[in-house]
Amino acid sequence: MGNRPPSPATYRMLYATPDGRRRLFQRGDDAHPGRTGKVTPRRDALPATYQPLLDWYATVYDGSPSSPQPERETGPRADDALPEERSPLAEHGVPADALTPGERAYLTALADRLDRLQALLVERPRPAVEEAAAVWYAHLGAMKAVQGNTSNDLSFVGLLMAKAYLLRTLPLATFDVAAKAQGAPGLDIDARTTDGRRVVGELKTTTPYLGAALGAQQRRTFEKDFEKLLRADAQEKYFFLTERAAFDLVRRGFAGRLPGVTVVLLPDGETFKA
Repeated sequence: MGNRPPSPATYRMLYATPDGRRRLFQRGDDAHPGRTGKVTPRRDALPATYQPLLDWYATVYDGSPSSPQPERETGPRADDALPEERSPLAEHGVPADALTPGERAYLTALADRLDRLQALLVERPRPAVEEAAAVWYAHLGAMKAVQGNTSNDLSFVGLLMAKAYLLRTLPLATFDVAAKAQGAPGLDIDARTTDGRRVVGELKTTTPYLGAALGAQQRRTFEKDFEKLLRADAQEKYFFLTERAAFDLVRRGFAGRLPGVTVVLLPDGETFKA
């Protein structure tokens, strides 16, 4: 963020608005004194397909001496701001007022890591094919150090999509998908409706390893989740999947293992019940 302290990147490509949104940096925006880096990526660092965006930025969005634009106020503009609840929540998102403090904190930390990863890739272009393996290793290591555990992030965002589905379909009491650490024992979702019914769910973000079939380890994790759902004493049971191939595979080959369980494809909301 151009108006935030370096972290450690000093680029000024984005601007943080007071309401927590993001937009592209513009001439005249107030920048943090430590932010002296580039405002746009180098043209030769972009694929040819995206290079015209630099021209659009210079002549339309930000203006240029050869193409004067009307005077703009400094600081954020509402019509340029990007919604805070962008994808991963998309159109089927959890309403902003239904996000718990823990969920919002997780998304804020995730957004910060994505900003830092973007800065790293802009300021440190990928090695050339001819570079030594050690250079490639250092580059990938730097990326890994910033991005963290993306599998956990996918699972967390998948649970937010599951929460959004449940809020649309049940009179659900408030619950926090960030309360249980990713990978910790127990059910992924364990909540209550406003009339006291227990709602439980398991989530899988798995893409079948063998295309039309699960790999051996994948199958074991699916079966473990089936057992947890069947053992749970709950009135509403859900098995959430984020990948079409996995959803079709469960419907085709495992429906008989899930009596009374609603299987849901996220974020579309397509369902079947065994």
